[in-house]
Amino acid sequence: MSPHSGSPFARRDFIKLAGAGAVGAATLTAPATVPTAAAATAAARTHGANAPAQVTLFVESQPSTFAADGTGKISVTVGNLGPDDATGAALVRIVSPFYANFDHGAEPSGFSRYLVENPAPNIPELMECRIPPLAAGAHTAFDVHLKMVDHGPAFPGAVRIGVTPETDTVATDVRSRIGVELANPDTELLSPPAGANTVNLYFTYAKPVLSSARTRSLHVLFGNVGPHSPASDAVFTFVSPFASKVDRTDAAFRRLNPTYLHDETDVWVPDIVTVPVSKTLLAADLALLTDLLHLSRVTIPLSYHGGASGDLTGRGYLAAQGDDFDLDKSVAMSTIKVMCP
Repeated sequence: MSPHSGSPFARRDFIKLAGAGAVGAATLTAPATVPTAAAATAAARTHGANAPAQVTLFVESQPSTFAADGTGKISVTVGNLGPDDATGAALVRIVSPFYANFDHGAEPSGFSRYLVENPAPNIPELMECRIPPLAAGAHTAFDVHLKMVDHGPAFPGAVRIGVTPETDTVATDVRSRIGVELANPDTELLSPPAGANTVNLYFTYAKPVLSSARTRSLHVLFGNVGPHSPASDAVFTFVSPFASKVDRTDAAFRRLNPTYLHDETDVWVPDIVTVPVSKTLLAADLALLTDLLHLSRVTIPLSYHGGASGDLTGRGYLAAQGDDFDLDKSVAMSTIKVMCP
């Protein structure tokens, strides 16, 4: 069982093994073949000329390749399974993993705008592309170029990609969101620089079941196995899943002084938010490995807006700051899964 699987308060023994299982995760999560419009015939219906077009958009990707200097690309395919021809654009939102940035100046065809531009390794970037209307059965492909931040973890996580119609109606929510895991060819800096304060931060969480009727709580628990306590406050970065947003009106969460990296209200634009975590809450304490109920925590209020199914995947990273040096980043960052109602 993964320490970040959503099982309430998983043991640190599993947390420490997270990096060992990461190699198997660096695989394609969507099929490499392009589906045909025939796959959507079950979703077809009769409607008048003035009714919204019914489309089934999909996204998939080929395996990524990265050079020794950390530059590389993923090839993305977006298509429409029908039953109707699209009348409006398809909006593709792409979230980079931690320790990776988009190659600015080599934006993909259809690029529209950056919603988040930030070179910090603990802040994912977020771009939007607009794909012209796709006929039923049609697809288009483009490349997304990325650059790894130097000395990042071997497996920084997945590029998250979601596609939604701008004006048309979704007939079936089939393969409209994927994650493409990346492998970093660079070597992580494992030896702390002179004068660094060594820590080993980690987090786990309790997997919530979302509700379209009310806000649900995502409980994130933090710890540090040392050998030292932090000299600076840490920062937790949360990337919400597609179709889920952080409730910005929640009074308790606002008291934590969160910083939002964009102001988009579209539910298909993931929120990227950081929360400071006081160093006093991260004192090195091995005893907490078997007493996770007493870990420090934050509660993130999540709202769900429908249109999805199954588990939804977000991302989190508890990043050391200042002169603190994290000895094992693989347990400080992870996917965060929530369940649709």
